[in-house]
Amino acid sequence: MSRKIPSIFVMLLFCLACASCAEESFGKALPRDAFQFPVGLAVHHEGYALVASSNFNLAHVKGAIRVIDLNKLAAELDLDMSDRDDHPYYRGVILQDTSIGIDNFAGAVTLSSDGRLAMVSIRETDELLLLDVDVLFDDGGQARLELSCWPGGWELRPDDDFPECTDARHRIDLAMLAEQAEFDDLRDPFEIILIESPENGGSRTALVSFLRSGDVAALDIPASDDEDAYPGLLYRFKTGVDGTSDLARAPATGLVYVTSRYPDLQKNPIHFFDPALGEDAEVETVDFFEDFLGNETRSITFAADGTTAGLLVLNPDMLVLMDTTPDCTGKPANRLLGMVPLGSNPSRVRAFGDYMFVTGAKDDAVYAIDTRTRRLVAIREDICRGPFEIDFWDREDLKWGLISCFEDDTIAVLDVDPDSPDFLEVIARVGKPREGE
Repeated sequence: MSRKIPSIFVMLLFCLACASCAEESFGKALPRDAFQFPVGLAVHHEGYALVASSNFNLAHVKGAIRVIDLNKLAAELDLDMSDRDDHPYYRGVILQDTSIGIDNFAGAVTLSSDGRLAMVSIRETDELLLLDVDVLFDDGGQARLELSCWPGGWELRPDDDFPECTDARHRIDLAMLAEQAEFDDLRDPFEIILIESPENGGSRTALVSFLRSGDVAALDIPASDDEDAYPGLLYRFKTGVDGTSDLARAPATGLVYVTSRYPDLQKNPIHFFDPALGEDAEVETVDFFEDFLGNETRSITFAADGTTAGLLVLNPDMLVLMDTTPDCTGKPANRLLGMVPLGSNPSRVRAFGDYMFVTGAKDDAVYAIDTRTRRLVAIREDICRGPFEIDFWDREDLKWGLISCFEDDTIAVLDVDPDSPDFLEVIARVGKPREGE
């Protein structure tokens, strides 16, 4: 497939570093049933996908958080169609009454493990949005998702189609928190993971990476039912690189791993620390440059066994599998298990069971790797233009992977059941496709 160089996605990597230059946004009103450069995506276990539209080209007045009803999509989907690439794009499954307006250049969308909170990083304004999430069921068992970020909750949601978050609990100003803590600016927030703190009354700790600084910041996120408590900055680590990117927590040890962006030419470090130790934690570094070169550790995830990490490395582009099993002192081995070469400019790696799935933005592809055999088992090309984030919905009879298609303004839905004859086939597309640039 021929590509126009530079592509919109390549431009994203360059231009979003200057996100703060867009102080005002002018443009068209947001459509009710479409996305605008979708980036972050997270799937709620009850069958909803939260998608962040970044409004990358500033064609619209602002960005947005939109919600896809996956149960409705499953009910409407004709899985027996002879040519699924010919089916219409589904738009009626995008729920308008839960849409939220946001500033431009969104990054990640993250859900808490219980599905009660969502967080979104906003790169233009150096903010985090905190969203309260409720799924309610009527007497007939029909579900309804409520997404709110206003004092008083869903009942006081403004009447606008795309109301914006307002108060300091739901709209977290990182620059202000950094100033209060006498820290350097926390610029360009990107990835987020949420760690439960049941011993502290249901509060959570949010760990945040920053693309334009080597920081990892920890914030205290009060419980949802405590509307008088506001998020605060707990501590901040510096990693010594120019930017941090992806975050993942090892299920077996609880250690958090951080990938590096813009490191020195002859380094490709990853960092890890124990968040249970708080600000007393020591940030340790592993550098694999002498093993396989590379100059950016872009993304990381963990397989179902809890110790096998998948590390996405650029230049050369590959997925590195790593054993993080701890020794008798609790120190992880961080031992290389194998390397799987990939296509050009891979973006994200995410795990679903024993399989890891990698999106390839430049090649418009998705790669499936079996972590047990450490082999590439399937490739699907022409998924969409600019596949970026991927998350999964597992509902007994359905195993779906949802992919944000940055250059298409759509969400692609893949069959990710390795036992299915349609493994890695696109079974649905949601949104309104944008014409090629």
